[in-house]
Amino acid sequence: MSQKYYVVWKGRKPGIYLSWEECQKQVIGFSNALFKSFKSLEEAQKAYNDVNYLNTKKLINDYPQTGICVDAAYSCKTKQMYYRAVLLPEKKELFKKGPFENSTNNIGEFLAIVEALRFCREKNLDLPIFSDSVSALAWVKNKKINSKIDADENNQTSELLKEAIKWLSENNYLNELIKWDTKKWGENPADFGNK
Repeated sequence: MSQKYYVVWKGRKPGIYLSWEECQKQVIGFSNALFKSFKSLEEAQKAYNDVNYLNTKKLINDYPQTGICVDAAYSCKTKQMYYRAVLLPEKKELFKKGPFENSTNNIGEFLAIVEALRFCREKNLDLPIFSDSVSALAWVKNKKINSKIDADENNQTSELLKEAIKWLSENNYLNELIKWDTKKWGENPADFGNK
């Protein structure tokens, strides 16, 4: 992979960075960050110093460049739920699970987030994890679900919920959990595309 240079015009500390890891510290979670990658240091320096560059080029506006995106899909017709995760930036599928009966979209998102956290723990990764479910993000933070689906029922979904809640209660994680901003960034890359 060739060297890239990252210009941050708007972030925690504007400047030119030599790796995505350095750049993301300046832009991930920073509201309305403006940054772009370049193939050469000369291009990056020219763009950073050109006051008109921002007005003439399309920039990345806080779009996540690395992380794990999770999503779930529930079909009212089949009464089945699926969930999956993709790795940014290449959008490579990390896992896809389902179908599951007796479930909801938020349950799927919750299970996907926990599975992504477990994946990161196993691989020693501190990547941010993105989900477009406010409920699922809150459930992970609180280490319990708030749903009509009963985790004490005896079915596959309930067993997965019990395992996920147990894992959350026994483990800590450093990964930042972030709400996917569909308005700003477009559709979640893990979306199943069946809307």
